[in-house]
Amino acid sequence: MITLQSDRNPFDTLIDFVNRVENPGSGERAKVATAVTRGFADNFSNEQSGDGRKWEPLANWTVQERRSLGFAGEHPILVRSGRYRASWVQPGAPDHVEVFERTGTGWLMAVGSEDERVEELSEGRSGILFPMPARPVLPLSLKAEAGLGDVLDFVVDEIAKRVG
Repeated sequence: MITLQSDRNPFDTLIDFVNRVENPGSGERAKVATAVTRGFADNFSNEQSGDGRKWEPLANWTVQERRSLGFAGEHPILVRSGRYRASWVQPGAPDHVEVFERTGTGWLMAVGSEDERVEELSEGRSGILFPMPARPVLPLSLKAEAGLGDVLDFVVDEIAKRVG
């Protein structure tokens, strides 16, 4: 007869698992951040926020200005040089943010942009001379949220496999 027995206390294994889930490694955090930035990239590509609100077309004078500066005319909206978009979707780009911190109840991860234009472009600008409609990059779409959920499930499963 063969008897198999764990050399670890199951409770210790559970504690190890919880600790690893509460403090994922840099590779696991990168997978989560990538899922979020993919959602932002989709919003830019679809020229809408994730809740389905289409961004208003550019004003004629904006299209003319863009063309005179050597940029594409009507599309893509919110992309001239690409710096603003990169601040949302490209790790390492100026103004791109990926912050991870442990909290008392788990962890918090912030992914997005600290570009100085975020508030104005998200909320729009009223005024007689240069009004601008709101063109928010947030929120993520339901599809992007589902993809993020899939990545979180994958990360937890990978941690579970390692903890064993």
